[in-house]
Amino acid sequence: MQLEEYIKNKLNTFEYSDKASDWNEFQKKLPNKKVSITRYIAIGAVAAILTAIVSVYLTKDNKQEPTNTKTQITNTNKNTKPIDIKENIIIPKNNITKTNNSNNNNEIIKEENNTNNNNEEQNIITENKLIEETKEPTQNKLIKPDETNKTTVADNYQPSSLFTVSDIKGCLPLSSSFAAKENHDNVSFKWEFSDGYKSSGKTVKHIFKKAGKYTVKLITEYKENNNASISEQTIIVHPTPTADFSYTQDEDVYYFDGPDKDNIYWKFGDNTTTKEIDPEHIFKIIGKTNIELTVKNEFGCINSKKEKITIEPIFKIANAFSPDNNGFNDTFGPIFEYPENYDFELYIYNAQGKLYFKPSSANQSWNGKINNTEQLAEKGYYLWKLIINDKYGNRIINNGNLNIKY
Repeated sequence: MQLEEYIKNKLNTFEYSDKASDWNEFQKKLPNKKVSITRYIAIGAVAAILTAIVSVYLTKDNKQEPTNTKTQITNTNKNTKPIDIKENIIIPKNNITKTNNSNNNNEIIKEENNTNNNNEEQNIITENKLIEETKEPTQNKLIKPDETNKTTVADNYQPSSLFTVSDIKGCLPLSSSFAAKENHDNVSFKWEFSDGYKSSGKTVKHIFKKAGKYTVKLITEYKENNNASISEQTIIVHPTPTADFSYTQDEDVYYFDGPDKDNIYWKFGDNTTTKEIDPEHIFKIIGKTNIELTVKNEFGCINSKKEKITIEPIFKIANAFSPDNNGFNDTFGPIFEYPENYDFELYIYNAQGKLYFKPSSANQSWNGKINNTEQLAEKGYYLWKLIINDKYGNRIINNGNLNIKY
């Protein structure tokens, strides 16, 4: 009953001021920011208190303790959307005995304003803190100018695949050298030849062993970004002509048979030459000599052949004679067709190998006397040795048998 009287007293003594001056005075006490919101909160709080008092008054038979009433007020205010009454409106126990409604309301509103101000300040601090926490730190990464340039070069560098060739075309076998123009350290070089040969490195040398047309390809690749470049060059290899010949001999004449080419050249080794296709030649030398044939085709390719042959001197020598001073066949020695080209030395031995004649000068024949004395050699068989020298220093030795008849 004491509680009911307290509530009735509150309702009878409660006065709601609608004067503008009172509200202006009330707004002055509020913060400058968000005035309208604070005003709405205060009005809502007062309305909530009135609603709670009316509810208690209508339920006279409710004899709950004051603490339960406080709880009921709090629960009722929870459904009010504009404000959370549980957190912002607190009724102290000491206020139960107070009868001044104006002071009590002002005290509640003041406490609510303080709570709102604290909440606003807390919200602002919390919001600023969240903004500061969500800011990403600036990463001050220092990049040196030279490093920046290197990175740009590494990303964009395109290697060159151009290369030089020592011989683009030539005769078989063709040896050619290839050199890439690219000088970057991080560039790889790959060479591919259409004849199947492959190589690597900045320079390469290759020998083409067959006539024809070939393609040489250089592939360069920059290792940092895998940028690649390809260049090709055509190499032409011309065939070489055939240089082959044969010969026959008829006494002192040699007949040569070579290729039917207009551009040929013969060298006979005795300081004589000719450009005839099938020449004939008489040698003025003796012994071994080199015959050389050179052939040149329409591409300017040259081929040659050398063959060593032995030139026998052209001379005649008898196999018998009679040194009887009758004026016929009294001496023994060679007779040359071109005596001006040769010198000879003649030696005579008996059947037992004893020397019977040794010339005292070149080109001396034997008169049948032993060692140039007055004693004539007996009839019978003898051995002779002939050493022939030409004017070029060549030498040839011949041997044979001799029969002396009287």
